[in-house]
Amino acid sequence: MEAENLKRIIAEGENVEVEFKQSFHSVQEIARIIAAFANTQGGLLILGVKDKGTIEGIKENPDIIQQKIAQANAIIHPAPLTNVEIHTLEHKKIIVVVVHKADSSVFHSVEGVIFVRLGSTVQKLEGQSIVEFLRNRQILLF
Repeated sequence: MEAENLKRIIAEGENVEVEFKQSFHSVQEIARIIAAFANTQGGLLILGVKDKGTIEGIKENPDIIQQKIAQANAIIHPAPLTNVEIHTLEHKKIIVVVVHKADSSVFHSVEGVIFVRLGSTVQKLEGQSIVEFLRNRQILLF
């Protein structure tokens, strides 16, 4: 991804396809975000950027963060297709996790729970919304 394109995406702010995190909080939180992107339209998780779009840079070693991203991906079933990119913007390192949209006949869950993106938020599906989600993907037919 080109630096100018990445700056434009950051300037546009969070939305259904873009999530900012200043730092890596927990494997479970990152797994939920990745699964939600895969279950919705795909998207970009950008680490090292504040919610308002301020580029802070990552404080941890990028290799350690990449290992944590791999751990997050490993607790998603089935694991979605992702790419991890390291970029330097404003002399600060940021990490971009590119999450590809799931095939229409597949859904991704974290510890048995399905997450989706709703606007710029991650939502847990419960009750009837799970049935509708699976029906829309033609996984549940009745």
